[in-house]
Amino acid sequence: LQKAAGEEPMNPYVHEELSDAWSGLGHDQKAREEAGEARALSGRCSAEARLAFEARYDEAADDWQASIGLYKSLWEGAKDNTEYALRFANALTEAARGQEALEVLRELRSSSASAAYNPSVDLAEADVAMSLNDFQKEREAAERAIRKAEDSQAPVARLLIPESELHVGWALASLGQPTRAQEAFVAAHQAFADAGNQGGVADATNGIADLLLGAGNLAGAKKQYQDALAVCQATLYERCAAENLCSLGDVLEQEGNLAEAERNYRECEKKSRSVADKTGIVTARLYLANLMADRNQFGEAEAALRKLLAEFAGQDTGVGVVNFYDILSRALLAEGKVTEARETLERTVALPPQHKDRCVTISLAITAARLRARAGSENEAVNAISSLAALACDANKASCYPLALKARLAQAETEAQVGRLTLARNHLETLARDSAAKGFKLVASQAAHARER
Repeated sequence: LQKAAGEEPMNPYVHEELSDAWSGLGHDQKAREEAGEARALSGRCSAEARLAFEARYDEAADDWQASIGLYKSLWEGAKDNTEYALRFANALTEAARGQEALEVLRELRSSSASAAYNPSVDLAEADVAMSLNDFQKEREAAERAIRKAEDSQAPVARLLIPESELHVGWALASLGQPTRAQEAFVAAHQAFADAGNQGGVADATNGIADLLLGAGNLAGAKKQYQDALAVCQATLYERCAAENLCSLGDVLEQEGNLAEAERNYRECEKKSRSVADKTGIVTARLYLANLMADRNQFGEAEAALRKLLAEFAGQDTGVGVVNFYDILSRALLAEGKVTEARETLERTVALPPQHKDRCVTISLAITAARLRARAGSENEAVNAISSLAALACDANKASCYPLALKARLAQAETEAQVGRLTLARNHLETLARDSAAKGFKLVASQAAHARER
């Protein structure tokens, strides 16, 4: 494509294809430049083509609202045009309008016979499902895309396999199947590397890092996140860079380096805003609110979360809604607002099960156990101790190691609450030692302070 652009520098279609290629490789800035060149050269094209070039530029520039309007207009004029439908659905997904994106894909399948055999449609559905945190649907759609791509005679279809493998890995990790997720991430990493797709390599590396963190390998996760961030920055893949900054911030927070963690979270939010990534913005703000809670700034955490709710109310922002209620209920409980904490936590019950990955489900259960211990009778507190011990085991089995530490801390604190002081001290001492040995210095410090109290 670069050779073609050199031979036909005034051809807008070549620049458009080159923009897509750069985007696929994670080079966001180069993709924007080529899309802008294509738009500038489209003056002699048909009205429909000029509109498509404009929409593609808005897409490359992360102006999702503008691209939604243009792609909607294009698709309504050509309902059998798969590319228009897929780009329309992608723009809706990026604008946190996932349910509308699913409706577009459903309509595409009903209006275009070829859509049933096109792996791109299933891959688009996996993208939307991931944005909505419907992990089972994400996995099923990605696996369909792989099967169709493998059966296809078109070489371009096979290029969709690594990205589909990524979705399988993400979904399996969220569904509590880390071994199979690891296999998918490794396969995707190798395929992306073979194709020279550095953006894909970074995404797969990030997935592997998530699994390492879940297994309690903090140092290994940190190294992988750093490697992924370096690739993202080198390719100007801003969304990927933002994601890894937040992930590294989480590692730093676990290490007890709260000031550096905050800097990472704020840079993550800044980069997410620069590419209009609402899910990234929400993720960064949730990390910041959780950090406030870890600093015992519970009032500030509550205020930050309520501000976040007002800003993004009614929008599909994936796992954010579940994490939001979990962190808010913990902050309210720490402030002594027991009734509000209970009401907040109860709102998660009405959410579809697919919105809660395995680790999030365990985190909610830990918060619920803390609430029962705080608000109920002594007998309920004793039952909460048993629940927390079981949750620590569940978290280890599900590769949610940081949550296993939090469950153990909550268990020991509840033991102290009911007067089992010797047992609580012993558990806190063991927890401080175990967490420090793996580098989880924040929990080690919390356990040591609880033991002193």
